Amino acid sequence: AVKLQAGAAEAARLASEAGVLMKERDDLALKLEEEGAARVEERGAKEDLATALAARARELEEGRDRHLEEVKEMDGRRLAALRELDQTQRQAEEARREWEADEKALRAAANAANASPP
Repeated sequence: AVKLQAGAAEAARLASEAGVLMKERDDLALKLEEEGAARVEERGAKEDLATALAARARELEEGRDRHLEEVKEMDGRRLAALRELDQTQRQAEEARREWEADEKALRAAANAANASPP
């Protein structure tokens, strides 16, 4: 009877330990499940962020490309304006030389007219 009572006590102790271990196992399983869900959620947030960043990078690249095209166009117009200015300056210089030559010829004619006897 004593052995039976000791065996029953030992069985009760082992059952209690088994209950504690099963509770710990269930708690760990739940914790792992929660951490897994958190990791999946975190991974999803990182993927969303990466997608948003990639879209923004594409927008910035497109904006940069448009800006570069505009700069090229403006540079082309600036170069055309500089060529036109250069041509206008050459024409003005040529007109000034012609005017100076005409003025010199007129002075010479006037001097000759004044110098000759009537």
